[in-house]
Amino acid sequence: MNRKKNISREIVVSAEGWIYLIILSFIAVGAVLRNVNLLILMSGMMIAPLLVNWRLGVLWVNNIVARRTVPNRLHARQLASVQWLCYNRSSISAWGVEVIDSVHSSDEGQSNAVGDVADLEDSNTQNTNVISPWKRLRMAISRSFSNKAGLTHPSNIRLEFPAVSSRKNEVMGCRLYVPRRGIYQFGPAVVLTRFPFGLITVRIKIDNPETVFVAPQLGNLTPVWDRRIRSIMTGQDAVIKKRGLSGEDFFSLREWRSGDSRKLIHWRTSARHGSPVVKQLEQPDNRDFAMLLDLYDTDADANSQSGSRVDSANCETVLSFAATVVLQINSAIQGRVAIAVCGEKTTVFESKTLRDLVDQTMRRLAVVQPSQQPKLAPALIRLADSVSNSTPIFVFSTRSRPDELMEYSDEATVEDDSVNNSTGLVERARLRSILQNLVWISVDSSEFKSLFDPNVQDKELQALTEKWNQYVPN
Repeated sequence: MNRKKNISREIVVSAEGWIYLIILSFIAVGAVLRNVNLLILMSGMMIAPLLVNWRLGVLWVNNIVARRTVPNRLHARQLASVQWLCYNRSSISAWGVEVIDSVHSSDEGQSNAVGDVADLEDSNTQNTNVISPWKRLRMAISRSFSNKAGLTHPSNIRLEFPAVSSRKNEVMGCRLYVPRRGIYQFGPAVVLTRFPFGLITVRIKIDNPETVFVAPQLGNLTPVWDRRIRSIMTGQDAVIKKRGLSGEDFFSLREWRSGDSRKLIHWRTSARHGSPVVKQLEQPDNRDFAMLLDLYDTDADANSQSGSRVDSANCETVLSFAATVVLQINSAIQGRVAIAVCGEKTTVFESKTLRDLVDQTMRRLAVVQPSQQPKLAPALIRLADSVSNSTPIFVFSTRSRPDELMEYSDEATVEDDSVNNSTGLVERARLRSILQNLVWISVDSSEFKSLFDPNVQDKELQALTEKWNQYVPN
């Protein structure tokens, strides 16, 4: 979400500038008291750098147009690239321009945990505050990327542009490491310069916050999952490659049969064989997919009331699996897709377009919280209505299948006295039929472990860690 930029300028005397002013004041006072012309001349000469620093800083900062570029979606425990573009509208080059951007979490009750990491091989990435980010990265790695890693609150991204040429764009970026999912806010940012003497700092605050959803960490789906998802069929007549008279993809050639359309005749091959030969096409399969996430946690309500957030390891594993499946679902499923997320709130997503489904689902996975009483029954009925009748519904849960699931059908009824009992009976019967096609997989089961590997480290982050170990002693 982008807002209109609100720019405010500030002129601040730096620490070096204050020391300079103290020395200047002693010289000026001594010159006046002693009436020494040389000291008076020196005082006048020392005022000139202050005026030059002030005027050049105001000129350059007022003509710098800065814009941030962040990815549309980030994933937890991975490196992401954040870039800043500076354009100089002035007819002279600007020197020593700095951009300081802030990153903090927007979730209530969640501690901010963002670490800015500089890439040693990226010459366009500069970060003057190197020690603190490396320490934060070391703590995160030593604790296996624990959510309790000690990171700053909030974190700052500091980029230095040595020079911004006249009428040209300069781009500089940095690597950002976000250890946990959620909503993060970029901004406000500050563009400043101390050039040429560092006595006066002229800065402009750019109030251009951007909201970014950080989706769960991605893992690896095993070949067992790939084989299983490709075996899902809907309808009694559906097959993986159904050969027929119409379709889109060419399958093979065969001899002409009575009833074949003339449009399918392959004339060149027919002339070579001396008999009619028709093209055999394969019909695309019509496979649907339905998945429900049961985010059950016994401590969820207590944490919600206390205002604190303690991430459940099993819930995070389920969310990581769901995020990985959603990103790879396009290559396996050609039919309709429906996904339900049952936590403190129940949300069901249907595939109008695959891109919208991925965006909406990832945003929900970024902020969803577990619950002690997830409402499974309404979500199951909604999922069943979104896909074909024979489509199995996969439930990935933090617990084993509860015995009282059939009793949850009461939640599917409308709690209103105006609704007669026949409506509730119909919905209970509907839920019983849905439970027959239910595939319940617990995150602690061996079946789930054979489908998904959550312990996958970002290769770029791993390479950066190895470089860091070479420069920083243990």
